[in-house]
Amino acid sequence: MIGGGRSASIKLMAIIAALIMLTSTSVIQCQKIETIRVYLKNDGVAIVELRGTAIEGMNEIPLPIEPVIPSIETYINNTLTPSIYVNGTLFIPSTGNGSLLIRYIANTTCTNGNLQLTINCSDVVELIIEPKIILLSLPEEIVGVDEVDNNLIIKLRGPTQIIYTIAAPPPTKPPEEEKPPPEVAPKPPSIWDYISKPITLIILVAAAIIVVVVAIMRKRSSPAISKNAIDDIDRSIIDKLKKHGGTALQSEIQRELGIPKATLWRRVNKLAKLGYIEIIREGRSNKLVLKISS
Repeated sequence: MIGGGRSASIKLMAIIAALIMLTSTSVIQCQKIETIRVYLKNDGVAIVELRGTAIEGMNEIPLPIEPVIPSIETYINNTLTPSIYVNGTLFIPSTGNGSLLIRYIANTTCTNGNLQLTINCSDVVELIIEPKIILLSLPEEIVGVDEVDNNLIIKLRGPTQIIYTIAAPPPTKPPEEEKPPPEVAPKPPSIWDYISKPITLIILVAAAIIVVVVAIMRKRSSPAISKNAIDDIDRSIIDKLKKHGGTALQSEIQRELGIPKATLWRRVNKLAKLGYIEIIREGRSNKLVLKISS
């Protein structure tokens, strides 16, 4: 049975290949994909999903990321449809027009425990990152960033390389055996037992009053945003913006501070969320505008 299934698959692929060779270039249609999504799963697997429209005839779809060929699934109007992959392009025959869905596992490489995939197209790609995935590099042309259901969503333009790794699980301690508490013989009450209870109560009340007073004083003297205190790197970014008159390109700040692009991006997003600065997209660059001085 297994040999018969393989034989049928080989025959089907041969038929599709023959159709491609016999069909003139005027019949082959290079279709435009409407959405490209790449899901980085918690186990490190990258799933690519393309959605668009198929038309009658032979549809030619350039794939944005190299696939694991046996994992390719093609659906037209929710019906599984045969296809053939040749040199980065997927050929799909269709008897009519309909919705097109292509799904496959991306071919990734692993170096020193880090995973890498390459996006070859220049279209907008949605990168959906699950919580256990850590990005080790950021693409140069980021269109937008969002968070949905604890998943980080980055919209970007290729071509670019994505390097990521899986977060290490927290160490687990072996369960400790519970030991029965030692038996203690009861002591007869003394005079101090009767005196210490009121004294202890007075001490507790006094301590509670001191805690409340200290909390009120700290609240009055603390800045407006105390739970989101900024550090020296954040202040250096704000100082550079002040020297530039309150506005500068992100690339200028990075060049002057000499810190990695990924580090600066995290700091800039943090300051924007705290209300210190505003990020304005200008072409392929980000303009930083100072709103609040630290």
